[in-house]
Amino acid sequence: MTSIGADAMTGRSMLRDVFPPHTYDQWREAVAKQLKGAPFEKKLVKGTYEGIEIQPMYFPHDVKDLPHIGSLPGTPPFVRGTKALGHIVDPREISQEICYGDPVEYNRAVRADLERGQTALNVVLDNAVLSGPDPALAEPGQVGRGGLSIATVDDAAAAFGGIDLEKTPIFIHAGPFGLPVAALIAAFLKRDGKPTEKLRGCIGVDPLASLCVEGALPLSLKDAYYEMASLTLWARNN
Repeated sequence: MTSIGADAMTGRSMLRDVFPPHTYDQWREAVAKQLKGAPFEKKLVKGTYEGIEIQPMYFPHDVKDLPHIGSLPGTPPFVRGTKALGHIVDPREISQEICYGDPVEYNRAVRADLERGQTALNVVLDNAVLSGPDPALAEPGQVGRGGLSIATVDDAAAAFGGIDLEKTPIFIHAGPFGLPVAALIAAFLKRDGKPTEKLRGCIGVDPLASLCVEGALPLSLKDAYYEMASLTLWARNN
């Protein structure tokens, strides 16, 4: 052990001597003084809809009898993940949202971030694209507002040109429908001579959430779900 490590351990030991750890009973006693006679369970223990009691703090004795406390990743009951190597073979992506409306500016910002540690594209679309009609028919001020504006293959090429979408996953928040966006990405890849089979990521579609937020959809809910099914079948086959 180095002298620095030994000094650090000595320092921690001295801190424990000056500030000894408190027991659970001491903590409860201090809490009782703060509550001034009010019931602990009613003031500090919160109940969920499912009947689960959430304690204000948890201690080692709360978990010591859990049967799965010593389980390993990739083994039942899978509370530490379904894969033995977890994030080692399938690491989490770094995918900061980049909300430039103009495709050229978006591309410039994304390529700069990919050189500095970002590993995936997290695409937020603008109000005009999410509302459904051709951006040329959208209400004034909606194009480029809230996110990226891509309505043509040229727009997609300007936004994603020079980015290897085989190695860089792409996650798109497509609002109530994802088929037009998926078609743009597929057409851009085809024009660029790249296969869609190696495209990774997600085109997130949630028409019900959009209906709840906006109060209306540019197409019926039935048509929106039919479009989702069509996109899912296309993705499976391609």
